[in-house]
Amino acid sequence: MAQPAEILKTSKVLFLSDERLSRDRAQIVARTINRLRSLCHLEVIQKNGVTEDQIIEHTLKTRPNLLLLPWHKALQWTKLDGQLGAQRLRAPVIAGYLGEPISVEQLEIPSNRTRMTFIDTHRTGPEEMIPWILSLAHDGLRGGSSAIHALVDPPRPVPTHWEDRWPAGESAGTFLDRLLAHPDLEPMGWSSRRQQLRSLAIALWTLIHEEGPGAGELSQIQASAAKSEVAKLHLGVSTSLLTLRLVWSLPVWNSRDVLESWWRRPNHLSPDTPAIVAANCDILRIQHHADASRIELVAGFLPSAPSMSAPQELRTLIIEPLEDRFSGEGQGALMPPALQPLAGSQKSNPSAPNRPATDGLSAPHQEIEALKKLLAERDRTLERMREGGVGENTQPALRAPDLESLIGAVRDRIEDSLLQIRDLHRSLKEAKYRGLKPEEIMKVRTRLRSLQLRHKTWVTELNELSRRFDRAIIDEVSNEKGEAA
Repeated sequence: MAQPAEILKTSKVLFLSDERLSRDRAQIVARTINRLRSLCHLEVIQKNGVTEDQIIEHTLKTRPNLLLLPWHKALQWTKLDGQLGAQRLRAPVIAGYLGEPISVEQLEIPSNRTRMTFIDTHRTGPEEMIPWILSLAHDGLRGGSSAIHALVDPPRPVPTHWEDRWPAGESAGTFLDRLLAHPDLEPMGWSSRRQQLRSLAIALWTLIHEEGPGAGELSQIQASAAKSEVAKLHLGVSTSLLTLRLVWSLPVWNSRDVLESWWRRPNHLSPDTPAIVAANCDILRIQHHADASRIELVAGFLPSAPSMSAPQELRTLIIEPLEDRFSGEGQGALMPPALQPLAGSQKSNPSAPNRPATDGLSAPHQEIEALKKLLAERDRTLERMREGGVGENTQPALRAPDLESLIGAVRDRIEDSLLQIRDLHRSLKEAKYRGLKPEEIMKVRTRLRSLQLRHKTWVTELNELSRRFDRAIIDEVSNEKGEAA
């Protein structure tokens, strides 16, 4: 199978310079574009005053796989998208590059669009953005997340891949325990983003199990699925990139529905689940595989962390329809062989039977069993520690606060959080009368989103604790009835 570097040599990329950029900002964009010259077939147009009709004529003649346009032209040139096929499920891709700080409040997607792609070349360096740009230049690399990790140059150390399947009715706490206990998060240098990863993971879980876009349709799918799988989540970790990839079915949606739900609209004060997802990652890609009624979401973390340094600015955002065969879910997915094993299984075994790979995330049965045993042993050790049974010189346990005090403290924290949320809502409503600057309003919104997500996390974990307690009471009553009989 061909490697990504070989495949991309034949890909054509057309770049149009932005005459509105200052000299310094244009040089920052040029650093990224110059790196593309040795990786693909790059054509650069540096003329001022280039019109949409001229680009349409040139594109129809040269047939590039990817058009990199200034963000304002990519947004305004709706005729170009129509000429290339508004409902197309493959190349060419039109991407608007961000060579300057842009607030999402400044933008509004035209009503006839079904796709929108923005590439951040202002806050992120060439090493971070080149893999994402190259993935847009070839259909076989656009889907999945392993292809992105394969394009990270160089991929040192070899990326770890982990797959988590979500059954209907699973609790958020169970999923979070599995995700945050992943052994490679700290060694790969992502421990500082742990809280943001937690917020992102809760928002993704909420998207599937509680609300999110199309909550009614999702609830119908879950009801019919009973205890079957309703979504899959893939984690990819390397020192240069961390990705969460979520895949689920949504039969009744079209590509326009997906774009409208995931675009953070101006004057959209309510921080819904898509807005919380977008606020807690550096890169967000949403792909609608209409021919398979499937949604694929990839949220990425970068070392430069633009979502933390400039949360109010638009970052790399890709929302597009794509053929399902390019998603990494099917047998037709283009997948570099180096990424097919799970972490820890890098050594080849000539005598092992060949197994079909699904996006490079399938693990051998023996490794799964070993991980299960390891987790079971960890749970037993933790239980012994709670009981004071680990170690030969165990000291008497410290006296824990009584339950009523703990409940009171939790109630006070929740009430305080609700008061802060109400105050921020009131501040936003009064903002237009007080004449606040847009950046000040954005700071209030960001703070509000953070508080609401924290409040939702508390409520989710308390509900899970209550459910566990109820189950324990039911089991105890059942045991007593059985003994009495």
